Amino acid sequence: MRLTPKRIFRILNSSIVRAGPYRFLTKRYFGTGNITLTERIVEIESFRNDVIPQRLPIDSFKSILLLAPHQDDEVIGAGGTLVMARDAGVDIAIVYCTDGQQNDLDSEVRRRESRSVCERLGAKMFELDISNLKPKPKKIDLENLNGIIKSVRPDLILCPWLFDGAPKHRMINHLLWLANILSPLPDIEIWGYQVQNTLLPNGFVDITEVAEEKRELLECFPSQNADRHYDHVAMGLAAWNSRLLSKSKTPAYVEIFFTLPARELMRFIKRFYFEDLELTYAGEPSIAANLRDLHRSITKTEAGGQTASMQILNDAGTSEL
Repeated sequence: MRLTPKRIFRILNSSIVRAGPYRFLTKRYFGTGNITLTERIVEIESFRNDVIPQRLPIDSFKSILLLAPHQDDEVIGAGGTLVMARDAGVDIAIVYCTDGQQNDLDSEVRRRESRSVCERLGAKMFELDISNLKPKPKKIDLENLNGIIKSVRPDLILCPWLFDGAPKHRMINHLLWLANILSPLPDIEIWGYQVQNTLLPNGFVDITEVAEEKRELLECFPSQNADRHYDHVAMGLAAWNSRLLSKSKTPAYVEIFFTLPARELMRFIKRFYFEDLELTYAGEPSIAANLRDLHRSITKTEAGGQTASMQILNDAGTSEL
């Protein structure tokens, strides 16, 4: 059957009743495995007239673990949410997955900046230290990630949105999937946050009361704001997201999320990421090659008889890995 934008949205919308108030994008999302096509379709603005995101209860969690591809992604995507969690007494831990190094910037600069943010948030700071310039994650990185998850014992994980177009952001979801192969995640929620993309949300957090503190956290990254002004962009995104509020007497700010139970996110990653890793990591063929090698080694190691990687390919109906 031909997959059109209208049909894809009908499939998404059909699961609202079954999946609950803010888990309505999970039932039959697998009409296509083409990650680029799906990314573009769910970004179509007209769909937002038909989807009503729900307020998310950030103060109902005891422990939050955020996975950040780079130092500042955590504040761009969820800085206000983290401030509200801190104020509600929630334990916060942040994992910086890459070292953040740039051609003209030493990684130690961004490390100092992120340390300042964690101090303000009262958050535990962890680093996987995967090279940002030449990312080649290894099994030890997955084991370290699992060790952090076990020590933090989060009942909520925040990570980049599943269809975030940045290859290194997608890499984080892939690594979380592989870590889950080594040591299954607990039955918790995972919220995908927004970093400079037009995420289709099913949940949001009104951060208006802490918007200025989010801005101050963004200003902790002068190395990133000097040329591109990510602080300005992030606050603009949060302002634009405020259209989701029914009423607001004053200028408002909102952070948006794509929320799923962990098991559903793992299913989504499996379906959309692995059909064609060259497509998933478009623009970064070296990441695709490195992740293919790691993927094969992990899935084969965990299998007996028929390799787990072959079983995954059979389940997904693909042969690209």
